[in-house]
Amino acid sequence: MNRRATFIVFVTLAVAAASLWNLVSFRLENLMRPSWPEMTIEAWYAAFAVIFFAAAVAFWSKRWWILVPALAVVLAAGFLPRLADSFAVAEQVAEEQAEGMGFELAFQTEHLAWSDDIATRAAESRPWTADEGLAFLEFAADSDLTWRSLPDHTPQAFALVEEGLAEKILDPNALTTATAVADSPAVTMTMLWYDRRIRPGSPRAIDRHDWQVLEMLVAGGADLTADDAAGLREDLAKIVIDDGGGRFIRLEWGEIETPPEPEPEAEAAPAPAESNGEDTGAE
Repeated sequence: MNRRATFIVFVTLAVAAASLWNLVSFRLENLMRPSWPEMTIEAWYAAFAVIFFAAAVAFWSKRWWILVPALAVVLAAGFLPRLADSFAVAEQVAEEQAEGMGFELAFQTEHLAWSDDIATRAAESRPWTADEGLAFLEFAADSDLTWRSLPDHTPQAFALVEEGLAEKILDPNALTTATAVADSPAVTMTMLWYDRRIRPGSPRAIDRHDWQVLEMLVAGGADLTADDAAGLREDLAKIVIDDGGGRFIRLEWGEIETPPEPEPEAEAAPAPAESNGEDTGAE
């Protein structure tokens, strides 16, 4: 084996080692994305087969230049998965950003529409129906877009809720029905909000924003005296437990403090008998 052949073999083995290290590193970085690690293993197996075949041919035919194309295959097998991944991730990020911009634009458009509707109805003294009010409350409660890496628009949406209540456009006691079935009993918008958004997760997992909407409805004059509002009254009487400011809250009964028992009054010591001056001794 001449020096040139030795150099080619050494370079090929060095590149193979570098490619293998890159594939192992890439696999460890993407353990939670199994499709890419599987691709790296398959690429390395294919490259190893090419190296073995090329080395065998070069050894038997003394044509060491055959290892040169094997070198290109090893480089491709070692670094193409990472390169392809970088392009795939960049494309995914671009798609998510475009989708996020769409969600943001849709929110701003709907927010403006609700704001204009409140202003128009306030001028005409024309409140929403219960169904319209519920649709508005669902928009407000779902205005936190941080799950899409977008801003949390809850404060500005809740400001609209407060405005709607103040302008009497949003009536917590507007009547509707829970179902579209004929002769369904009428329920207030507040009770329907509680039944749909609060009761299913009460008391262990209540969406924070759903609960805040309920508190605003109650503060806005919701009627809680009906018999079907017993569960709502019970939940409102509980203490809100906020575990670290996450998405959900829970409700618990507070400890009932019993008044301390009064301490028993100390008995007065008997007064000493008064002496009348007579000798009580034996005569």
